[in-house]
Amino acid sequence: MERRVYQNRPHELDEVNDLFGTYYKAKSILNVLDNTNNYLENNNIIALYGAWGSGKTTVMDYISKNTKKYKCIKFEAWRYENDVELALSLFEAIVNEIEKEVRDFNKFIKEVKLSAKTLFCFGKNMILNTEINVFGVKIPIGKSGKDTINEMGDSVKKTSYYSAVNKFNSTFKKLLEDYSKKLNKRIIIFIDDLDRCEPSKVLDLLSAIKHFFSESKDVVYFCAIDKNSVNQSINVRYKNVITAEEYLEKIFDISFSMPEECYLYPIVRDFYVRMYKEDEVNESEVKLVNNFLKHINFTNPRKIKKVFNKYIMLNDLYDSMSEAGSDISFLYNMSRKDVFNVIMILYIIILFEFYREIFNDLLEYKTKFSMKIDMERNPLYITLNNEDINLIEFVDDKNLTKRFAYLEDFCAEELLSDKRRKNLVTFILIFYPNDLDKIYLPRYINNNPFDDFYVYREDTMNNIKEVTNNIQKSNIKILSKFLSFIINKLVISEERVKEPINIVKIITMAKMYL
Repeated sequence: MERRVYQNRPHELDEVNDLFGTYYKAKSILNVLDNTNNYLENNNIIALYGAWGSGKTTVMDYISKNTKKYKCIKFEAWRYENDVELALSLFEAIVNEIEKEVRDFNKFIKEVKLSAKTLFCFGKNMILNTEINVFGVKIPIGKSGKDTINEMGDSVKKTSYYSAVNKFNSTFKKLLEDYSKKLNKRIIIFIDDLDRCEPSKVLDLLSAIKHFFSESKDVVYFCAIDKNSVNQSINVRYKNVITAEEYLEKIFDISFSMPEECYLYPIVRDFYVRMYKEDEVNESEVKLVNNFLKHINFTNPRKIKKVFNKYIMLNDLYDSMSEAGSDISFLYNMSRKDVFNVIMILYIIILFEFYREIFNDLLEYKTKFSMKIDMERNPLYITLNNEDINLIEFVDDKNLTKRFAYLEDFCAEELLSDKRRKNLVTFILIFYPNDLDKIYLPRYINNNPFDDFYVYREDTMNNIKEVTNNIQKSNIKILSKFLSFIINKLVISEERVKEPINIVKIITMAKMYL
């Protein structure tokens, strides 16, 4: 199993093992860094925007390994989050790296450390007590507190904040420039794992870098940023005074962004190769799984790896329990390789891991629907063959999930069957988003043996398309997009399921073994 499992840690990136298209992003950023020295002298604070798990660390590691023009220093911010001031931890990390390499700087380093302590002794409340000017509006970057002076020692009390800032800037700048000259390289400082820190501390650190660390033209600060997380903090702290975009533009001179939509085909195909033999991989099935993940907007690399690992674990569990002669009834679906079974299992894993509340409510029909239906004034009926069935009575049926909770062929010809119609309705109800005001379900047109089948088929398709369009009004996209994908494939496009897929067994498997 170990060789099949995806590692969740950053890995050495190259063109061959790149499964998400990250290699080309990393290479392009490296080209910019190695070939634009003059521009970077005055624009030396860079942001790499990307969501948690999008591969920012992998990109920085690639640059660090392959750059020819920079000495690289890495600062993992989350390790020092408990420090009163992250900026001081960053300073110490940089100075410690210099101390390890250049012994004859030790005397001057002591002077730089003293200037840093003098400045940082003004405390977190005052280190960022400066202003930036945005479109003529002065905005405080930090808050000064009443107890600031009490935090300083006697020697520091004699130093003004203005003097402390100037002393630190001049000594730290000289240290970095001397270090760069000694190495005959510029310095790049990678600041990672900010998305694991408290957002307010991230803002304080970014402000400190902008105002106290970026004086030297020989240093570049490269920050990995989860933009959405930082945006929320900016909006809370500054409210309507400045927008998040304006703030970040003021801090960062240059920005890059991780792809919002990864190219998933390589990772999906790699998953199939890990699960089955190379000659058993069906490219059309790989493409279908790829399209499914894109359709439901599940594209985060780290999350995809986690879901694939869970699938691999369940598959190995089935194999080991089968060999031991144990009860594998709820793991039966893991023995199947047909593509809609794979999609169904992957989707249930996604809900279990990342949408637990939705997962827990899947089979709770009455909880989801009873509040939306007025039994006396406006009962909702499902038309199945020549029978109108009250929805509440339908979901109240104790044997409902046992008899009808199957994913199977739902083409127009199959929907002539009363049982198959109930299966489709049950499938929709299981994954129905409960934020819609109404419950949209197929109202099947009954087919008389003497009717034109093609007229019946067209009417049925139009009815189900209308239902799907209405479901897309939901804001719970992980459900509505899943329903639209499956209905489009099995009803509209009339693709086939190899054999009925027991949805309840897959849900139960997730509850028991994940």
